[in-house]
Amino acid sequence: MRANEAAGTKERAAKPWPESTGDMSRRTDEAQLPKLAVFPTPAPLTPEEQALMRFAEQAQPGTQHAVLEAQKHLGDPITIAKLRIRPLDADETTLDRKETELP
Repeated sequence: MRANEAAGTKERAAKPWPESTGDMSRRTDEAQLPKLAVFPTPAPLTPEEQALMRFAEQAQPGTQHAVLEAQKHLGDPITIAKLRIRPLDADETTLDRKETELP
C-alpha cells in the first residue's frame, strides 16, 4: 500500500505542458502601448519642495554649507551628555521642608 492510498488520496496523473506556439512572450505590439511624452509626468512642487527651493536660492553660502554638513551626520547615533545633579545646600533643604510642612 502506498502512502497516498493510506492517507485516502488518489494520485493524479501528470498533465503534459501545452505545446509551444513558438513565441512564448506575452508582449503586445509596441505601437499599441501608450507612451507619455515625458516620464514621470511633471507635477507641481509640494510646499516642502517650494521651501527648499527658496532656501537654496536665498540662503547665504555659509548657511547652505552648514546645513549640508549637518545632513551628513543625520544617521549618526545620538549622544547625551552625562547628567550632573549638584547636591542641595543645607539652607535650601531646610527651606523646602518648611514650605512642605503643614501648620
